[in-house]
Amino acid sequence: SVCVFLNKVSSTKNRGTNMIYTTVNGASEVKEVGDVSFVILDNVNINSNFILEDLWLPNSTAFEVLKSPSKTYESTDLPHGLRRDIDTIYRDIDNRVHIHLTPSAEPVYKSFISYGEKTVEIFPSVNQVVIEDMPLAGTLSLVTSVLPEGEGTKLFYSEKSLFDIGKIICDR
Repeated sequence: SVCVFLNKVSSTKNRGTNMIYTTVNGASEVKEVGDVSFVILDNVNINSNFILEDLWLPNSTAFEVLKSPSKTYESTDLPHGLRRDIDTIYRDIDNRVHIHLTPSAEPVYKSFISYGEKTVEIFPSVNQVVIEDMPLAGTLSLVTSVLPEGEGTKLFYSEKSLFDIGKIICDR
């Protein structure tokens, strides 16, 4: 499943949006959505691109809905407005790693920093983390989880941001 957050409708002429994507079977799927803040698409191929086209009426007496030119979003170039990123990362003289995260917004649930076999959970209000036992080599990953309102306990996750631990600069 994919959770797509949408901007508010910008015109009273807008009647909805077609979201076109590829399913896990390779078929093209079209989902029409109205003026909603997010939509959940099920059965989405992991490499699917997304095509959005607005549906609109040219005037109040029109009966035929027209389509705007479509906009394609490559799966690797999707905007990630809710994903948290590492703003600054450095190692101090006592070998502690200081990580400053970008601020989070609603509906971020938690972020997770993983390294080796360990994972640190970070609440949305926390922007600075200090890790005492970071190894000198390996990979650190950061993932953000989102809990959309009205979806119960169904969490959605950002892609992993990966960092080479060996390249963390020591700030002495």
